[in-house]
Amino acid sequence: MATMAQAIRLALHYGEEHLGVTDIFGEDVGPPLGGVFTCTQGLRTAWNSPLDERGIIGTAMGIALAGRKPVAEIQFCDYIFNAIDLLKLAGNACWGSNGDYHLPMVVMTPVGSGIHGSIYHSHSFESVMTHVPGWKVVMPSTPLDAYGLMLSAIQDPNPVMFLPPKALLRTKGDELIPGEPEDQRQLHTRIDAPLGDRTQWKPQWPDVGEYLVPFGKAKRLRE
Repeated sequence: MATMAQAIRLALHYGEEHLGVTDIFGEDVGPPLGGVFTCTQGLRTAWNSPLDERGIIGTAMGIALAGRKPVAEIQFCDYIFNAIDLLKLAGNACWGSNGDYHLPMVVMTPVGSGIHGSIYHSHSFESVMTHVPGWKVVMPSTPLDAYGLMLSAIQDPNPVMFLPPKALLRTKGDELIPGEPEDQRQLHTRIDAPLGDRTQWKPQWPDVGEYLVPFGKAKRLRE
């Protein structure tokens, strides 16, 4: 079974191959690292940005306004607070233009504690973000939900904030993503880059399928 980080990576791969994602970017998002949590490893459209959170959000807004479809990552939510004013502008775009301008952008940033990150890598952001108008805010709890919520976020015509919990990114699920190999070791061999020199490594993506978790609809886990 995929971990949440692998599920996000599979969803982004599906997004760039089938849903029109044009740019996946942020600090250390591109090769060779593929993100500090490896959520963007091996992706075709991934590239590295400068260490500038305001620049990342502003660039995502420009890309989206130009008709492309970006997924931007802020490496840790602890460093997104200096971009609140830009997030407000992005959220207001559709309403402020009377529906003439949409920003089909996803911002992904890990939230919470649980990784021994001390005061600079243990903040939460979800409660703040839910008070920024115009954004949909999602937080997955399982790998399958992460996959389905990311695909829904990519297809939304307006900004979506995707907040995976840091402490859950390495946890495995108990539900298969459509098209995911049943053998977790096989998935690891196919999509996880080896340690050491990765310059010649290419992932062998499984043929994953569409699976959408709709926004605003509860999933009943217990009667």
